[in-house]
Amino acid sequence: MQERLFALHRASLELVKDVSFETLLERIASTACEQSDARYAAFGVLDDDGSLKKFISVGMTDQQIKKIVHPPVGKGLIGELMDTEEPIRMPVLQDHPRSVGFPEHHPRMVSFLACRSARG
Repeated sequence: MQERLFALHRASLELVKDVSFETLLERIASTACEQSDARYAAFGVLDDDGSLKKFISVGMTDQQIKKIVHPPVGKGLIGELMDTEEPIRMPVLQDHPRSVGFPEHHPRMVSFLACRSARG
C-alpha cells in the first residue's frame, strides 16, 4: 500500500512539473467541473489593484469563447464576488439581483457557485 501511495504522489508531482500557471488553473477548473457535475468552471485572477486581469474558463470551445464580445470585466456576480469574502451559491442564477451583464453569445447558465480565495 505504501508503495502505491508513493507512486501516486510521484505521478501527481509529474503532473504539475513544468506546467504554466494558466495550465494548472485550467486543470483545477476541469477537476472542479468533474467533481461538481458542472458544465463550466472558471478562475479569475486579480491584479494588485483588485481588478480582474485574467479569466480562465473551461467547458466552452475556443470558437464559443471567440464569439463572446469581451471577457468578464468584474461586473455583475463576478463583481459581487470580488467585493466579498463570502461564497455565492445560487441554485437559480437569475434570482440574484446582480445577475446582469452577460454579453451576447455567453452560454446559458442556471446555477452558480463561486468563492474567492484569500489574498496573500
